[in-house]
Amino acid sequence: MRVLLVLCLVCCGLAGYQIAIRSLVHRVGVASAIGLVVLVLGLVAAGLIGWRLAAGRSLYRWCARNGWSPAAERAAWPWTPQQTQPDAVTVRFAAVKTLRGLPITVGELSWTRDGLGGSVEKSKGDGVFTVVRLPRSYPATAVQRRRNIGRRRAGEDEFLRKFRFIVDEPYFAHQLADPALRAAHLTGRVPRWAIVGDELYTVVASRLPLRPTQVVTATEQALYLLRLLGIQPPESA
Repeated sequence: MRVLLVLCLVCCGLAGYQIAIRSLVHRVGVASAIGLVVLVLGLVAAGLIGWRLAAGRSLYRWCARNGWSPAAERAAWPWTPQQTQPDAVTVRFAAVKTLRGLPITVGELSWTRDGLGGSVEKSKGDGVFTVVRLPRSYPATAVQRRRNIGRRRAGEDEFLRKFRFIVDEPYFAHQLADPALRAAHLTGRVPRWAIVGDELYTVVASRLPLRPTQVVTATEQALYLLRLLGIQPPESA
């Protein structure tokens, strides 16, 4: 029923669009109609660019007021070893701040050619990332969302149906079996994540410009994830 409703709305929208175009062409002529369409598209594009620039300036001011320092000049990132091509991932903005004794970097990036591997579902896109410098190195571990999720069967574990573990050593075996950690993934309270050396990172797909609220949410999610994994900040060790 929902699919049928969506199809009806799409068909109605297309029909209305065609009628509007024909009416415009009939009134002002083909050349003028094309000019108006180009003008409208140009204004929309300019508006989007201006909106992103304004959002960027607002984010920079917020970071400066709240103790975040620029980190975009950093050369190596924890996902770099996964890349088959060096330019597959581009960091557009990054800021770092020490919270609860741990340096946390939050920013926005774009990727192509499956540059982030299983860290994201799509082979290209834009997103918000978080990188936490841990007190020490840990075995490589990751929780990734399955790209092809089958139909649920009776008695099947919902977490294992939607997610998979990638581990070098079963260091976090107890934590990965914890119902609280699994529930946090299923409810979206924590994103998928990976640990490489002494850093934990997350990537959440998003086409919108990075906002202060997203920075706050990303840091809260990262700190909560560390607590679920039993990784204690230096000040709490």
